[in-house]
Amino acid sequence: MYTWKECKVNQISRASNRPVCYTTEAVRYAQTAYFISAVIFQMTTLLTNRSLKFSLANHGYSNKGVVFGIALSFIMAMLLLYIAPLHYVFGTRDLHWYHIAQGFIFSILMMVLDETRKYLARRKSSLESDESNWYERNALW
Repeated sequence: MYTWKECKVNQISRASNRPVCYTTEAVRYAQTAYFISAVIFQMTTLLTNRSLKFSLANHGYSNKGVVFGIALSFIMAMLLLYIAPLHYVFGTRDLHWYHIAQGFIFSILMMVLDETRKYLARRKSSLESDESNWYERNALW
């Protein structure tokens, strides 16, 4: 028989007024953290996939409608997190900053990897000045 260890997290859910450890509340927090990470990743994908070769730092993002959409989706996600009546409707829970920061950390990693891919696609080999580089010929779709 398995016995649960003592709960070391002193977090009381605002929705149920019970400890989060070893309850269904923990699942609600995990689902909310996954939802926020998915929203953050969708925003990052939109920003990084604007161009196949050119860096986001070089050409920026001038489409005001898309920038407004990104800001609106982030604001709506934060409203789902921190407005208590919406917790009962959508089953979300309020998260600590470090749960949200994990999504941003992996989002930044995804941006760095995509910018590296774009750099490799732009780079020209010194031996093949008229042709495209090896990465562009073999790995770029």
